[in-house]
Amino acid sequence: MQHYDIALKTLLLRSASLFLGQVSGASSARWSDVELVNMENRRVDLLGETESGELIQLEFQSTNDRQMLRRMAEYSWAIQRQFGRMPRQTVVYIGRRQMRMKTEFHGPDQWFRYKLVDIRDLDGDELIRSGDTSDSIVAVLARLSDRRAAVRKILNRISALDPVAREEGLRILTLLSGLREMEQVVREEAAYMPIIVDVMQNKILGPEIRKALKQGRKEGVREGREQGQLTLLTRMIEARFGPLPHWAKRRLSEMPAAEFERLGLSMINASSLKELLK
Repeated sequence: MQHYDIALKTLLLRSASLFLGQVSGASSARWSDVELVNMENRRVDLLGETESGELIQLEFQSTNDRQMLRRMAEYSWAIQRQFGRMPRQTVVYIGRRQMRMKTEFHGPDQWFRYKLVDIRDLDGDELIRSGDTSDSIVAVLARLSDRRAAVRKILNRISALDPVAREEGLRILTLLSGLREMEQVVREEAAYMPIIVDVMQNKILGPEIRKALKQGRKEGVREGREQGQLTLLTRMIEARFGPLPHWAKRRLSEMPAAEFERLGLSMINASSLKELLK
């Protein structure tokens, strides 16, 4: 769970203002690195302050925690002791299973409640349309009208970032897509992107694409899918060098399937189409 926490916290610390508004109602917040005193679980996922001075606490859950209600109550009082104010609390559920956590309890003279949001209820298409890269990446966990088209738009947004941010964006997108069983879609669409050099060198996607190229040749021979592999390779080359002239298409059509893997890997260092297909 911690790696999902870190990924989502990274996106929220960077921006993701529309996502923040959808889950908590706040338009922005100044986040702090807070460790609560006198608590067994001291560190909250995110605690921030809005422009109006309201405290906002966000927790991310990938599993149904039976103790979530107790934890949130303890967090609220620990924050009140430390800051003199009660926070507005939201738990964002990002897991695969159906959400089943209690959000309130009643005693003889007590009442406590926190807000629980299933991220799948959010409009992922709206997050992508926001124009913010962090909102777009979070959208992979939300409700999408067309998953493949959404991934393509998210990758387009990531491709416009500088190399360091692009590497981080690809890493976070790949990690979060695993929660929705969309890793394969991300790998396939990333292979078509004009950032193919960065994708092939990416620590997560690169080895997977190389593996797919290698296995694709064997599967193509066994199951008669050489044409499908050739189509994939052609799209990757076009993403790198642009539309193919007639001579290049003829060269590819005449190439044996055994050469596809070598050609795919050669794209990393090739500076031109002629050099690649020499």
